[in-house]
Amino acid sequence: MKGLNLSYFNYYKRKYGYTGHFWQGRFKSLLIEKDRYLLACGVYIERNPIRAEIVKRPEDYPYSSYNFYALGEKDLLLNVDPLYENLGPGEKERQEGYKTLFLESRGHNIEYKILNGRFLGSDSFVKKMEEKFRVKDIRQRRGRPSEEKVRK
Repeated sequence: MKGLNLSYFNYYKRKYGYTGHFWQGRFKSLLIEKDRYLLACGVYIERNPIRAEIVKRPEDYPYSSYNFYALGEKDLLLNVDPLYENLGPGEKERQEGYKTLFLESRGHNIEYKILNGRFLGSDSFVKKMEEKFRVKDIRQRRGRPSEEKVRK
């Protein structure tokens, strides 16, 4: 197995001109406020095939739970998430609620928060976590601060 991994890594490096560690910078975690923001993270993940231009519409991607939640298609691999059940009293209302959440997520810059932040949630949640852990939400960039920041 080690030899297989090493040969694939060497192939990948040659093909794409890659340097450095193969898995560097891949892991990132942040503290997420429960309920709506946790559901928003699921929607963010389901939007990835659209962002990557693999498909134009979420229902066209076969490896997503979008069709299960938004269209009510049966999927034996999935269980209904309790957060999804809070979107409405009936199946149709929950599907519409999920579609609305999916459409609303286009305008939110959740990607920036996921890539640069420590916390994901409402303003009050972020402020509470900053105070609790004594850190700022947005991570500082590496290296020297800009001259503009130093003069402030």
